[in-house]
Amino acid sequence: MKQNRSKQLLVAVVSATMAFGTQSGCNNSSRVNVDDLPVGESISIKLASKVFLEMVKLPEGPMFGKFEVTQKQWEALMGANPSHFKGPDNPVESVSWNDCQEFLEKLNAIPDVKQLGLLFRLPSKDERWFACLAGETDPEAWGLLADGTKITKENLGEVAWIKENSDNMSHPVGQKKPNAFGLYDMIGNIQEWCQDINISPYEEQRFRSYGDYDTSVQDYSFLRPSRNGAISPTDRGKHLGFRLCAQTEKMMENLPVGKSIFIKLAPNVSLEMVELPNGPLFGKFEVTQTLWENVMGWNPSHFKGPNNPVECVSWNDCEEFLEKFNAIPDVKRSGLVFRLPTDEEWLVACRAGALHGKCRLADRTIIEEKNIEDVAWIGDNSDNEPHPVGQKKPNAFGLYDMYGNVWEWTQSETAVGENRLIRGYSWNISKEHVPWKEEPVLGIMTLPVPPDESDASLGFRLCATQNDDED
Repeated sequence: MKQNRSKQLLVAVVSATMAFGTQSGCNNSSRVNVDDLPVGESISIKLASKVFLEMVKLPEGPMFGKFEVTQKQWEALMGANPSHFKGPDNPVESVSWNDCQEFLEKLNAIPDVKQLGLLFRLPSKDERWFACLAGETDPEAWGLLADGTKITKENLGEVAWIKENSDNMSHPVGQKKPNAFGLYDMIGNIQEWCQDINISPYEEQRFRSYGDYDTSVQDYSFLRPSRNGAISPTDRGKHLGFRLCAQTEKMMENLPVGKSIFIKLAPNVSLEMVELPNGPLFGKFEVTQTLWENVMGWNPSHFKGPNNPVECVSWNDCEEFLEKFNAIPDVKRSGLVFRLPTDEEWLVACRAGALHGKCRLADRTIIEEKNIEDVAWIGDNSDNEPHPVGQKKPNAFGLYDMYGNVWEWTQSETAVGENRLIRGYSWNISKEHVPWKEEPVLGIMTLPVPPDESDASLGFRLCATQNDDED
């Protein structure tokens, strides 16, 4: 499939004073509507003198980095270069997933990047897979070249820096042939971090693509776009770099949200999970007392009610629930593994496609102080107690009570100590205690809590991913 790659637009000129400028022969970049760019067209964001960041508009998805992030781009924002193989146009490497998040935070904080309406992040592994295939329909293939030729072992050296041609080092980006989406070095050169989380028995890991300058064509399976592996987000190595992904709110709106699935646990007890775009399945409601009692055989809640969220549960209690829940035969047959969401997954689910600290209702209305009582049971309308789940308006992903009712435990641990993070506010928090004029705002605020603590404002919501170990 050959893509129409039209001439590049130079936009978002970010100077040392972080002000929009113009390029010779170009209109003022503030007038560029990123959502209206044709598929295959690119934008160029100026980070410093002679340092540009190029992003390509992909079909049915976000914008994608034309190249891996280079060392000069990294230095423009971070001020130092951690790479082993030095070269301004070489991909930056020896960076951890956490380092990438720091880079992204700085990039997204630039006022003119916000003005463009873009939020930069790492791509998910599925987004990277799609971008690498570039229109190829075989999921185990290596993708297509710009002229529609399939990438194979025979022509791989024309596309990728691999062991046979790299001299065991990374090379400047963009020297090989691009794929049909106009993206360079999607195979070989360096491994690229992805956004996705993998919960191992020991720690929270992050995925990265397989295959780099040190991978042989004889190990071709490791070079396929479908291959990836999970390692610690603190790992660094001379093979680890990244590529950027960016989206606007409109792009996020157009991502399909999957239908709900139901798991029946008893005659009158079922669990409804909603598939999120580029993410895990998420509980449509907070875990109820009925569901808890069905699994655990007792009810710890202070405010009793079968459809009320279970509360007075500690993080440790939730882990015990999950162990028993995942052992239920019907749950096993679903092919899903249930867990608490990570702090980041919870944040994405709460925002429901909105960017920069905002959160949205199902009709795309931004949740603000004036309409929060339509969405949440909080101190202003709760009569000082939680209420049955699902009585307020859902957010744009169809999730209820992401604000208020009860705080929700997440899987994530704080950087210091063993405290776990909770999200969402609760029935006893008044509007006057919400930092409306700041980022983060309601629901985005997070608190560290000891894992053995429990009270009538603490509950949880389930998250689920496919069991990759299933035969």
